[in-house]
Amino acid sequence: MAEKDGPYIHKRNRNWDKWAPMEDLQYQTGGNTWQAAGPLTDETVERLKDFWIGTGSDEPLNDSHVIGAPDTQPWIDTVVDQIFVDAMSAFDDRLFSFVQHEKVWDRGRDCPPWDGAFYIATLLPLRPSFDLQHSDLLPSTDVAERYRGSHSSSGARRAVKLSATLETPIWRDAYTREVMCTEEARAALEVIGIKEWWFMPCDLIEDRH
Repeated sequence: MAEKDGPYIHKRNRNWDKWAPMEDLQYQTGGNTWQAAGPLTDETVERLKDFWIGTGSDEPLNDSHVIGAPDTQPWIDTVVDQIFVDAMSAFDDRLFSFVQHEKVWDRGRDCPPWDGAFYIATLLPLRPSFDLQHSDLLPSTDVAERYRGSHSSSGARRAVKLSATLETPIWRDAYTREVMCTEEARAALEVIGIKEWWFMPCDLIEDRH
């Protein structure tokens, strides 16, 4: 939001023809495309300082550690508190980039969602994870240039290559941009107590050489 009590601004429209987060933010690798990875660019971080991040949850967030969850789109991932930053940095400091953001507001209660600092958390690793011969995924066709390389579901079957799990314990798949983690990482997140996030098991398959 451009103002604390203003409308949500995701993209340019007839009422907003300026820099818009959904369309204009850039990652250091891949820009604003399906291949976006790494931290946000310095210019994007500066631009975001002008915006309010608003939430309107049904329940108070004072006991929460996160707002939102990593999305498949190359947008802002999520907002987290200091406990999340400290825990994930101690667990593995290669996973996230954290940018402190001052303007976060609970619109329903007209107050900050929690006491303490707010950080935009950007998940950094991106790599191909699914074994496409054992997963019901197909390349998306007739998509905008920024979505080139995306894959969509053609069924429920999924199989992750074992090798994809060995580099970092949390990462984003390059085909679907779904976020994946090892059992070790899931346990580390559950220690924090993030009740808003849920996990779904996925089959592992040995890489064929």
